[in-house]
Amino acid sequence: MRILRIYFRLPPIPGGMEIHIAEISLRQAERHEVTVAFSSGNPVDGTTSWRILPNVNWFKLRIPPLKAAIFYTLLFIRLYRCQSKFDVIHLHGDWSSFVFGPLIRKISPGSRLIFSFHGTILSNFWHRFILPSTLKTCDLLICTGFDAFRRLSAHCHAIYQPSGVRKTFYQNIIQTKEGPLKRCVTTSIFRKEKQIDILLSLAAAIPEMEFVLIGDGPEKNRLASMATERNLQNLLFKGFLQPADILHQYEISDVFLHTSFFEGTPTAVMEAMVAGLPIIAAHSPGLEQICQHGINGLLVPNNSESQQEKFMDAITYLNLHPQLRIKMSKQNRLDSQKFSWQWVSERIEMEMQKVIN
Repeated sequence: MRILRIYFRLPPIPGGMEIHIAEISLRQAERHEVTVAFSSGNPVDGTTSWRILPNVNWFKLRIPPLKAAIFYTLLFIRLYRCQSKFDVIHLHGDWSSFVFGPLIRKISPGSRLIFSFHGTILSNFWHRFILPSTLKTCDLLICTGFDAFRRLSAHCHAIYQPSGVRKTFYQNIIQTKEGPLKRCVTTSIFRKEKQIDILLSLAAAIPEMEFVLIGDGPEKNRLASMATERNLQNLLFKGFLQPADILHQYEISDVFLHTSFFEGTPTAVMEAMVAGLPIIAAHSPGLEQICQHGINGLLVPNNSESQQEKFMDAITYLNLHPQLRIKMSKQNRLDSQKFSWQWVSERIEMEMQKVIN
């Protein structure tokens, strides 16, 4: 199978989609011929890598559609000149990338067109009208978030497949302790919709517990200032950490807390589950696909004005039921194999073969 994987990165946020592209391509390159066309980042071992305009800083261009148009125009020229034929053309991104899919297929006739949608559905013009129209041209849509899958599957053949978890998080298994909860950890991009303010309120209300925040983002300075104003000595900002350092923070923590009600399928939660941490998370369509309330975690409903109190109730409940925490930890480790990149890669490859056949 000859695969052309196209990745044009619009937002300047490292990780996430880049890891997805690299992990899938790396494993598929062991059995197939994989070419990766991309705008920024590093080549993937074992693949043919086409970096379009490597010396250009794409983020300085202000208009996203213009960036995509330039990238794909140059890609069209390269495809036309090399006259390569592919069995599968696999595009990753949003509507601005997907709209160019049919044109690429014309240069490589006979190719199957597969889209991977990594974002969440927004209530704007592009996602309500442009995105569904672009999907009508694809042979398969792969959604990493369940809410996106639920909404977009009406427009084309689609499957739900979250991203995988890096192998670092499979290396050590956390031994859940029976004593009182002492340390709560979260990993997140600090944006307004992530509702990190809830963690600050919890830290103020439960001074005997330590709350650890891993990550960075536009809200970090505001959150740090609020923590200083409230003199929250039990709230620690760790910043952006490498996977091994994140795993270490998980090893010395008792529970993972996730406060965002607007998610696809958060990789940070899956990583904590693989490590064996019990989960307390805001209820969202993506979360309920991987976390069952009372089985491997507690889901806080999004129908209460006092969400902080609901999270406090969940922490108190796990504090009073140490045996339940141990059962949740064991269940998360049992479920962790379906989060491995090997499993994810094989599932996507199987779907590709179905489309070709």
